[in-house]
Amino acid sequence: METIYLKAEKHVEVSSLNLKIKDVCQVYTKNRVLQNKVQSMTLCNLQSEDGEKTIFSMMAVIRGIEKFLGQENVLLVNLGESDVIVHYVKGKKANKMMELLKVAGVALVTFFGAAFAIMAYNEDVNVSSVFSKIYQIFLGVEPQGPTILELTYSIGIAFGVIIFFNHFGKIKFTKDPTPMEVEMEKYEEDVCDTIIKVKSRKGESVD
Repeated sequence: METIYLKAEKHVEVSSLNLKIKDVCQVYTKNRVLQNKVQSMTLCNLQSEDGEKTIFSMMAVIRGIEKFLGQENVLLVNLGESDVIVHYVKGKKANKMMELLKVAGVALVTFFGAAFAIMAYNEDVNVSSVFSKIYQIFLGVEPQGPTILELTYSIGIAFGVIIFFNHFGKIKFTKDPTPMEVEMEKYEEDVCDTIIKVKSRKGESVD
């Protein structure tokens, strides 16, 4: 008996309506001829609009493979996700100008949002008054305008943010994922789980 291992990701993106097994999951078996045969099998023809998501249960995929192979003596083992989100996207060329505008917009919103948050926090805890008192304690005179404390504090915030986010531009300080990458991964995982639950509850998944 041949054993075929299937490993599916939770979310896949395709640009063809002719959905094949290799688009949905990885296939492995010692019999290379059988592996290629299963990979090239057409699972179904999607009836999807651009950007539409369809949920496939791996049980439906396994049944489809068993029907395709007929009487062949095989054992199908799923090592991946139990449900797969198939996201159909037409093969469009990316608009580089639009991509740059989006990046610039996000960068500006992030920059000014972070700056406002820091200023609001400093005003809330009255950092300027604290610095003024520290300056008076150590030098015995009242500060006239900004001092070395404000300068070092500003530099410290910048370095702290860079070190915390673990990269500056394209430079990464360690091989670990950045906090932003970790949060984005969690967000994508939560979105996929929610889509699967909602569509399954509505009976819109392919079982």
